[in-house]
Amino acid sequence: PQWKCSEGLYVAHLASQNKINFIGGEPSDQAVYQLLKAQNYTKKDFLFFNFIQQLPQYHREGCFKSEADLYKLFIQFMKDWQATEFTYSDFEKWYEERVSASIAYKDLIDPNISAPIKHGTYLQQLSSRISGIRDQHIISVIFKTLTAHKKVLVVYGHSHFPTQKDVLIQYLGKPSYVSSR
Repeated sequence: PQWKCSEGLYVAHLASQNKINFIGGEPSDQAVYQLLKAQNYTKKDFLFFNFIQQLPQYHREGCFKSEADLYKLFIQFMKDWQATEFTYSDFEKWYEERVSASIAYKDLIDPNISAPIKHGTYLQQLSSRISGIRDQHIISVIFKTLTAHKKVLVVYGHSHFPTQKDVLIQYLGKPSYVSSR
């Protein structure tokens, strides 16, 4: 079957089917928010960034076809996150303050709007901080699991390895690669 979900969900499904233990490596949204809050980010920063981060995916899926869809998507996103205290006007104002620009459809569908770039735009810097939080958590889960089990298979998105490689090599040693030929 063709799967339309993250690699983590797909692997969890396969592990469950084969009666293999599965341990998720992602931190909870609440944990990420608490760490960001300690760095002086607000709930609006966290929620509105997460909304913006989804927009390129919504565009690829065909549910964000124009700026007219943005309001409806925002309202649904805030309901899903149980954050209905925030209005679309709050989002517009926040965006203009943080990005120093008005909302533009062409900008929102560009995946680079929220690419994790340490010295990039406000949104890119926030993404970089969140990526760092996620990477630290994933590494801690990997090491904890390696301590408790003899064999561990780690499956995650390709962007994690470059940012975690040095720590993994330091802990596990230099990897050996197996050719598929």
